[in-house]
Amino acid sequence: ERNPGIAHSIPIWEAARATTAAPSYFDPIEISNRKFGDGGFGTNNPAAEMFWEVANMNGGDPKSVSLLLSIGTGESKINRFKDGPVGKYRGYLNAARRLASSSAAVHENLQALGKAFGIPYYRFNVPGGLGKMKLDEWKPRRGRKEGTLEKICSLTENYCNQSDVRKQLVKVAQILVEHRKDRAKSDMWGLVSKG
Repeated sequence: ERNPGIAHSIPIWEAARATTAAPSYFDPIEISNRKFGDGGFGTNNPAAEMFWEVANMNGGDPKSVSLLLSIGTGESKINRFKDGPVGKYRGYLNAARRLASSSAAVHENLQALGKAFGIPYYRFNVPGGLGKMKLDEWKPRRGRKEGTLEKICSLTENYCNQSDVRKQLVKVAQILVEHRKDRAKSDMWGLVSKG
C-alpha cells in the first residue's frame, strides 16, 4: 500500500529493524499488528517503487520526477547448475531466488518509464567481485591483501574511472544541480530547507 501521506509515528529503530528482516539474518518484526519481512524478495531494486511514490506525492504526475537514478550493489555472475539431483535442485532454488530479487527487470522497466515520460535514466552497477560478496562478508585488511572495504573501494573506483561511466556521472551531477537551482527558486524550498 502506497502512503504519500504523513509519516508514521513509530520509533526510527523499529523502521530500521523492519528493513533488516531478511530471513537468513533476522526474523520478521511485528509493528502495530503488522508483520514486516524481507522487502528485498521481489523488490531488491526499489528504484521503481520510489519513482511511483514521488509521482503519487505530486498528484500522480510521473513528469514531476526529474531524474531516475538506480545504484546497484554489484553485478554477479550466474553459476551453472552442479551435476546430480541435489545440485540441480539447489541450482533451481538459487536461480528462482535470484530471479525474484533480480534488478534486471526493474532496470528494463525504468528504462521504459524514462523513455515514455522523457525522464533521464541512469544505472550504475559495479561489475565483477562486488556481486559475489555475501551480505555479511567482512574481512579485515591483512598486510598487502585487501580487506572487504578496500575491495569495495577499489572495484568502485575503477568502475567510476571508466570514461563512459565518468561522463554519465557528470550528466547526473548536472541534472541534480539544475534541479536544486529550480527548487531554490520556489517558496516551498525555504520551508523544506529551514524546517
